[in-house]
Amino acid sequence: MNSLLPGVPRAIREWVGVTLGCALIAAAVVQFGWLWRIDQVFYDAVLANIERQVDEDLLIVAIDEKSLAELGRWPWPRAVHGRLIERLRSAGSGPIALDVIFAEPDRLDPQGDRVLVDALRTHGRVVLPVPPSAGLGVSGRDGLFFGDAASIGHVHVEFDPDGIVRSTYLWERQGARTIPQLALALLQLSDPAAAVRYAATQSSNVGASRSGWLRIPFAGPPGAFERVSFVDVLEGRIDPVRIAGRTVVIGALADGMGDVVPTPTSMFTRPMAGVEVNANIYSALRSGGGIGALSPPLAIAFSVVPLLVLMLAMVRLTPRQSLVAAFGVSAAVLFVPWLLLQLAHVWVPPAGALIACMLAYPLWSWRRLEATQRYLDEELDALQREADRWRPIVGRADASPVVADPIDRRLAVLREIARRQRKLRDFMMDTLDGLPTGVVVVAPQGSVALYNRRACALLGGSGAEGLLQALKAIEWPAEVKPRNGLPASPAEPASVEVEAADECKLLVTIAALHDRRWPGDALVLTLDDITQVKQAQERRECRPCNTSPTTCARRCRRS
Repeated sequence: MNSLLPGVPRAIREWVGVTLGCALIAAAVVQFGWLWRIDQVFYDAVLANIERQVDEDLLIVAIDEKSLAELGRWPWPRAVHGRLIERLRSAGSGPIALDVIFAEPDRLDPQGDRVLVDALRTHGRVVLPVPPSAGLGVSGRDGLFFGDAASIGHVHVEFDPDGIVRSTYLWERQGARTIPQLALALLQLSDPAAAVRYAATQSSNVGASRSGWLRIPFAGPPGAFERVSFVDVLEGRIDPVRIAGRTVVIGALADGMGDVVPTPTSMFTRPMAGVEVNANIYSALRSGGGIGALSPPLAIAFSVVPLLVLMLAMVRLTPRQSLVAAFGVSAAVLFVPWLLLQLAHVWVPPAGALIACMLAYPLWSWRRLEATQRYLDEELDALQREADRWRPIVGRADASPVVADPIDRRLAVLREIARRQRKLRDFMMDTLDGLPTGVVVVAPQGSVALYNRRACALLGGSGAEGLLQALKAIEWPAEVKPRNGLPASPAEPASVEVEAADECKLLVTIAALHDRRWPGDALVLTLDDITQVKQAQERRECRPCNTSPTTCARRCRRS
């Protein structure tokens, strides 16, 4: 990374490295499905908790335990199915999907086959399922009863690697023809205009065995659609008003009958019967289609964008704030797919973005910790070298204890440096207090930054605030430029005589202290007590002399 970005600060290079690494991981997770199971667990949880409006025009006629108890064990004579279709026709039903496989003629009851054929022809809007081994010819109607049904459809669904059914193909090639899914064939009869949206693509007839992949938006758990018992319809116990004009799906719901599959809304504890799966597919097709999915580039972009947001935020945030941001972005990564799936029927797999955000925080924290440790090591080395210059004062460094942990080793070195620095500071303060002259350093903002005991004694103040007030109380000569009650920093050092408390006469030397760490010049005042010098001078000038007393008094007054 250093050679790729020469001249770029190390922090930026490491930020780019962490971001790029996490982005590549996120893209790989999306592209190769490394965390596919995590995505599907989240998908199933969201889908199972979404309330969808079921198609109220759809009615399931269930081959249930009640029907088996009254009509006898399965399979029933074909005439029974024919009578049911006739009963539905009499009630004014819409198209019917008879989700029952009739694989071969009933040689023991050929009359029952004829009854079913007559019912199929009379109703004219019945769809039959295609057995996997139907062997359709060019006409697509070589199977049993196929020539008498209005349409045919396959009933295959897709089992994902975890054994759960989440999708199906709307078109499937069997033999020489491509046939629709049973629910789509039913929609072609009930709502041809809506079925046009799902027309077979060209690839369906050229080389591809299946097309029109559909992710099923299940309306709910088993039992979501209205159902009536097969025998109740057959015996006329159901009000024809409940049947009139409605699309009907007939299929097995009794335990141990028919195909049952785990779905996102039922899972393995309560599998969903095939007739209900077909009802869900029909409802989805009629309401506008299945659950859409982002294209791979958009899915990768969704995984990378939250990562970029988090990485940009962590550059300016503290470690604690970065942790909160990581949790916040991760929550958003889960919330957005939930919202899109619920409102727009679009599925966005979150695992790529989630793993990227989960990796970004510890990786970036690690790099920041490394940078901090590197800086501390450099500063500790510099402090050690600086302390060695004052070895006569602070002494030699103590032998570092044998510590395996790098952090503990640094802490031991830091404690030793702090000990030597405190010793050096004490020496400096003792030296300052031992000076015969008072010293006061005033910071640019006007506060006393440093002083010694002699300054307190000469000015009669105690502490920094007391010294500041004592300095402001002095009547400074006119040649001293004032600033906030104190002398301004002179261009050149200057000395003036002033009178402090208790008529103490002081010689004050004023000098400017330049320090780039301060916004302006500091003020250094050195204070010398010249009271005795001034008194001796007065005595010399006023001692008896040969001049007249009047002249001597005049001199004393002048002095």
